[in-house]
Formats: sequence, C-alpha cells, structure tokens
Amino acid sequence: ATFAKKNGYPLTAVYETVADQKNFDDILPIARTLIDDFRKGTYDKVVVAYTDYVSSLTQEPKIRQLLPLSPVDLQKMLQELGKDMSEAEAEAERMAEKYPIEEYVFEPNTEAILHYILPRLVEVQLYQAVLESAASEHSARMLAMRNASDSAGEMIGELQLTFNKARQ
Repeated sequence: ATFAKKNGYPLTAVYETVADQKNFDDILPIARTLIDDFRKGTYDKVVVAYTDYVSSLTQEPKIRQLLPLSPVDLQKMLQELGKDMSEAEAEAERMAEKYPIEEYVFEPNTEAILHYILPRLVEVQLYQAVLESAASEHSARMLAMRNASDSAGEMIGELQLTFNKARQ
C-alpha cells in the first residue's frame, strides 16, 4: 500500500490483517469487493499475482486470472491439480468421462447453481493464492535463517582459529 501511494497508484481498499492471519473469513471481504466491482463493470479483468510454493527451495511467481472465468485458466488449474491426483480422484475423473455432465439434471437450475458456485471458486482461488504466498514466505525466511546460522557458525570457527593462532 505504501509503494502504491508513493507512486501514485489508486487503491480501492487496503486489507492489512490478511498478512497476519490466514483465515478464509478474512479473504471473503476482498473476494466480495472484487466480484461486486467486476459485476458493476469497474474492472474488465481481475488477476492475482502470488508466489507459488513448489518446495522448500523453490517458489515460483505466478499470475492467475480470477475474473472473468476463462476456460483456459480453469483447464490449467485442473491440470495442476491433476499432478497429485489420488486413485479415488482418478476414478472420479474416469466416471465423469463415462457419464458426461450434459446427462445430469440440476435443481433448481444450472444457472442458479453456477451463480452460487462461481463466486465460491473465486474466493477459494484467492484464498489459495494467500496460503501459497504465506508458505513461500515462511520457507524463504526459514532458508535465510538457516543460511545466516551456517554463515555465523563458519565465521565463529574462523575467528576462533585466528584467535588461537594469535594466542600461540
């Protein structure tokens, strides 16, 4: 927020508590604001930039389009989820291929269900981005502290050797 204000970027809202607490309820006001402003036409597109946690040594910057929902982004997200798919999920996928969704009847109707589910998808994607970023930050801090501790240990060893030589 400080960077944006200093450089003249307009801010719609600032949510500072999200950095401290990673609760789903803390993400809801942000998601609701994004969805409402998108529906009003304030934004043509909503994207989230975050750090994706791959491993304790690797974090990747990612940008994901939240709104409008794009079939390409949804397919990409499903492919990423499929990387660590269990047997049960693989079976569910085979069943979905065997019995396509066009054969099901939704109640009250498909449009009402999508009107309820799609905002939840945006909320969950935003929450995932916050959690991934938090995990990446913690991992990077842990690695930095380990490197600092190792460097300090080496420095202490070198200084002790130097002092011992000087003393002798």
